[in-house]
Amino acid sequence: MTAIRPPLQRRIDARTQQRSADLDDDGILTQAHDLGAVAGSDLYAGFVALVLHALLLMVDAMPVLAKHGTRCPVATASSWKPPTA
Repeated sequence: MTAIRPPLQRRIDARTQQRSADLDDDGILTQAHDLGAVAGSDLYAGFVALVLHALLLMVDAMPVLAKHGTRCPVATASSWKPPTA
């Protein structure tokens, strides 16, 4: 088994080096920074970014808005009473 391991390790190393050479270096933070630069320079892209942020904020705040909109009281452990039969 030790005779097989060095050629296998060399093949693995060669494939790893090939894949790392094929990867680009644009990360998600670089793309987000570039998108922010485009949104700042173009009025339409800035408006779309603003609408998208507002939509995501509304989706994130939906449970709170639904609770306040229906005036539903918050159930706590001290206010809970067992049902009577």
